[in-house]
Amino acid sequence: MHAEISQQRHGPSTDLSVEKTGEDTHELRLGGMGEDQQRWQHLLNRRAAQVLWAKLTMLLYPDKASLVTSRAATAPLNSNVLSQQALTIHVEVIKGQESYTLIGRAHHSRWVAQLSEGEVRKLWAKLDTVLYPVGWEGRTNAPRQPSVE
Repeated sequence: MHAEISQQRHGPSTDLSVEKTGEDTHELRLGGMGEDQQRWQHLLNRRAAQVLWAKLTMLLYPDKASLVTSRAATAPLNSNVLSQQALTIHVEVIKGQESYTLIGRAHHSRWVAQLSEGEVRKLWAKLDTVLYPVGWEGRTNAPRQPSVE
């Protein structure tokens, strides 16, 4: 017998936030303001956040996506993450005519939020800052030269 999958629908969402959950760099908190001014938040493992960032990069910046995503390091998926019930392990992005739909999946639950183009761009920038604080621009495959002071 399969467990019932619960679902949370946040509707059109604004005021998005992405932050680390303290010292643990393997989890991030994604939050927003949904319908009826209800605040929501979900924990994402680092890999799910990186997949979300990569998908948004491809949708928002298709001409630069392959270069940008090839320079970004990704996190492996480890088995102990899969056992955490409330931790989102995958986020899908569906682009519609006027909005984007995020579908997050955790162990036995799923959440859905709709975002405008502007909110998606803000979300991408926040993910980029949290996941890659040193930035991906200007990175090369060559080792950095030591600075002379």
